[in-house]
Amino acid sequence: MQSINKQFNPSPAEITNYFGDCISLFPIDKQFNDISIGLYLKDSNYTIWSFSHLPKTKIRIQSICQQFENLLGLKLAENSHNQLFFECGDNHTKPLKFLFAQVVAKPPDFKFNDQNLQIKDSKSEFLITVLKSDEGYQVKLNSDDTKSKIRLRMINAGFVKYGGLNLNENNHLSFSCGQKHDKLMKMLLPYSRNLTSIDAMLEAEAQRGQMTTNTLGFSQT
Repeated sequence: MQSINKQFNPSPAEITNYFGDCISLFPIDKQFNDISIGLYLKDSNYTIWSFSHLPKTKIRIQSICQQFENLLGLKLAENSHNQLFFECGDNHTKPLKFLFAQVVAKPPDFKFNDQNLQIKDSKSEFLITVLKSDEGYQVKLNSDDTKSKIRLRMINAGFVKYGGLNLNENNHLSFSCGQKHDKLMKMLLPYSRNLTSIDAMLEAEAQRGQMTTNTLGFSQT
């Protein structure tokens, strides 16, 4: 794993040389002095980095890395405080690109209430349950009427769009690596049920990022 010393005030180009492309940017961290935080990917290693020189920035980044382990299932690289990877060997870039902002925005002590892959639908009276299967995962609703079938198609579409999962002809969802990632599924579940609202949220975040960052999308606080 590579490291870089902040005392040299690295440029954005130097950072991408060290850590790879910035695949996601959180422009205003309200939990820590409104700094910007980037998620970089090089080979199979993710790096969380900020140009901020404020005291305790490193501690804030370590806290985010801890949440990446707890909520998304990545592993912290040996002898590193800000680099992580998936043990399956896949980068799972699509869900990470989407979920980075969702994780950073949550309180450092946020935890799921339970381990069940289940949630109340935001658009109907249905209860959404995600079951494990030999083919991956299958979304179920506590009804089999016409309305539930329409909702099921939309929810599956949400997992495909934001999570990068594959949906087969039997309505089973799977990750490209072929392995189970329960933490990713649980984190994606609240967002998969509401495509329109999430698209609007992402558009607002993109506009905010453009207004608050410089040429390459970073603030050098």
